[in-house]
Amino acid sequence: GIAIGKAINKTNIGSIFERNGQLDSAWVYYRHSLKMNLIAKSDLGIALCHVNFGNIYRKQGKTDLAYPEYRKAYEMEGLIDKWHWLNSCLSLAEIHIENHEYAEATALLNRAESVAVDGHSRDRLAAIYKLKYKLYDALGNPSMALKCYVRCHQITDSITSDKNLLEIQNQRVQYEHHTRQAELNAIKGDMAKERNTRNFIIVALCALMGFLAVIIILLNIARRASRKEQESLKELERLRTSFFTNISHEFRTPLTAI
Repeated sequence: GIAIGKAINKTNIGSIFERNGQLDSAWVYYRHSLKMNLIAKSDLGIALCHVNFGNIYRKQGKTDLAYPEYRKAYEMEGLIDKWHWLNSCLSLAEIHIENHEYAEATALLNRAESVAVDGHSRDRLAAIYKLKYKLYDALGNPSMALKCYVRCHQITDSITSDKNLLEIQNQRVQYEHHTRQAELNAIKGDMAKERNTRNFIIVALCALMGFLAVIIILLNIARRASRKEQESLKELERLRTSFFTNISHEFRTPLTAI
């Protein structure tokens, strides 16, 4: 697992250098990738490394060195998937066309076409017919060259149409997703407003109940104070009445004696 992960990382870094035209740096990382793939015993990784080596040789104009690299990957048929195997097969066919080895190129392209049809690989079929167009053009067979050219563009257009349809479908799905998300956000917003309103009403009711409670408490206090005041006045009135009664009694007693 670790070796495979390192191999993939090295290949990805190498491909970045290759795209930027830094072929020497790409070589270094592709070699490291091959080493890791050999440790991991990954047939697909090994085949991809040989194809990458071939691609670099081709970019350097070293076709004689590129061919055996592609051949190594081509001979791994059955050990790797059809799609990646077809890459090496088509690269070999293209070299044969450039070297005017038309019989070899024809055999490879026919073999590749059979595999691509069985695997329903339209992008590989488009590449095959493009090479067949070059082959028949080089052979001086304009009729077959035109048929292959038309077939290549038909497949390419169908792939493009499918991609456009898929893109439209993706955009529609995204639109529906955004629409539903907007509706959901609106619902959430309404719920938040309702929740805030409900919370405000609850707080207002609590405040009102608290205010009423305070008023009731104050009224009770005032009533108790009024009651105590009335009791105090009654007691004062009783004491005053008792005082005057006693005074009158004191005045009446001596007069009666006299």
